[in-house]
Amino acid sequence: MAINLDTVLKLPLSRKIAILCVFIVLLSVIFYFEFYSPKQDEINNLKVRLSEANRKLEESRKVARELEDFKKQVEELTRKFSRVLTQLPNDKEIPGLLTAIANAGRESGLEFLLFKPNKDVPRDFYAEVPVKIEVTGGYHNLAVFFEKVKNMPRIVNISNIKIGGAKDKEGKIILKGSFLATTFRFLPQNERKNRKKKGRRR
Repeated sequence: MAINLDTVLKLPLSRKIAILCVFIVLLSVIFYFEFYSPKQDEINNLKVRLSEANRKLEESRKVARELEDFKKQVEELTRKFSRVLTQLPNDKEIPGLLTAIANAGRESGLEFLLFKPNKDVPRDFYAEVPVKIEVTGGYHNLAVFFEKVKNMPRIVNISNIKIGGAKDKEGKIILKGSFLATTFRFLPQNERKNRKKKGRRR
């Protein structure tokens, strides 16, 4: 049955209201399925993508913070390594350093009985340079010498200390001391490569 505007207008008020309600419901259903539901799905998808983007952004920020901290650590380690390297003399400086150790002993009032550099002991990027030393002098003289060695700009370790043979000399107790003074020298790149090649040949 065809329904036109005149027919609707002639209907009782209750029927007009019923038709209006049906019309509103139909519009609501059409709006929901044609507009609201698709847009809601799109909004939900956008929310998921936004959440994922925020997560990745936070991860990127965290990586950036950690990278900055890592750069600072590398810079600090580089500075420390540079400071250590300045304390490792090269080949040309070793004779001067050994002379400085001997002079420190004489300035401390010690008499040298033996000052014998031994063969270098290669390590990773450096080599140990051990020197066997025997001296005579007072306990105070030995203490002053060790203090001078400790304050040297280059690294010098004192080990294997043996003190004995106390003798009275003009009212002073003279001791005989023997120890190993070990300094270190930086190994150049070519020397390290040669040492690795020799190690592989063995």
